[in-house]
Amino acid sequence: MEELRRRNIELSREEAEERLCSQLAELEVESLDQARNYHNRMLFLMDQISRLSSSSLAASS
Repeated sequence: MEELRRRNIELSREEAEERLCSQLAELEVESLDQARNYHNRMLFLMDQISRLSSSSLAASS
């Protein structure tokens, strides 16, 4: 009986560990997506700033 209890506890821990690993993987994917979106937004804004600077310089000449 004691062996069954011990095995049950061990299986519960393994299940919990698998769940946590799965959740961690999901968070890693989500954070990677957010980082890519942030990077793309930064590139877009830098391009906009560059275009505005170029048009301002052209207008003042």
